Amino acid sequence: MSIKPSVVRYYPNPLQRIIRLHSSYQELITGQVFRSPFERADARFRI
Repeated sequence: MSIKPSVVRYYPNPLQRIIRLHSSYQELITGQVFRSPFERADARFRI
C-alpha cells in the first residue's frame, strides 16, 4: 500500500524542533514549566 506524500505530516523545520527540545522554559500566563531532560545552555540562543 502506498501513502501519498501530501498525507504525511511533518514538522516544517525539524532542526528548530530538536533545538527547542534541548531548552527548558516557563509559560508566562499559566506558569506551566517544561523541563528538558536534554538541557543544553547553548540551545536557548539558537531559537
